[in-house]
Amino acid sequence: MKQKFILLPIGRNLVRKFPLDEVLYLEAANSYTKLKTLNDGHYIISRPLGEFEKLLCTDNSPFFRIGRSTITNLKHAEEINSGKEPHILLANNVKVVPDKNKVTQIIDKLILLQSEPHLPTS
Repeated sequence: MKQKFILLPIGRNLVRKFPLDEVLYLEAANSYTKLKTLNDGHYIISRPLGEFEKLLCTDNSPFFRIGRSTITNLKHAEEINSGKEPHILLANNVKVVPDKNKVTQIIDKLILLQSEPHLPTS
C-alpha cells in the first residue's frame, strides 16, 4: 500500500496523523466512524465508514470490510474462528465479528496478503 498514514480530524480544531500499521479496525457509528488503534486508542471521526472503504480497502491493502459495519486491518489478525459464532482475534486480544458469509473471503484475502512479495524498507 502506498499510504503509510492517514490524516483525520478528531475534533473541531484538531487533525491527527494515524500510521496505518497501527489501526486495528474501524467501526460504523451512524454517520461517524470509530477508529481503534494498537495502543488502545479510541477515536470518533466525523466521516461515514463508506469513505474509509473507498480509501483503504484496495486489492493490495490489508484493510478489508468484514461486514456491514466494520473494516479490519487483517495484518493484525491472529486467529479466525469460522464456527457457529465466527470472529477474528486481532492483536491485543481484540475480537471483531465478521458477517458469516464473509469468512471465506477473509481467509482468501489473508492468503493473498501472505503470498505478496514484501518490499524491503529503508
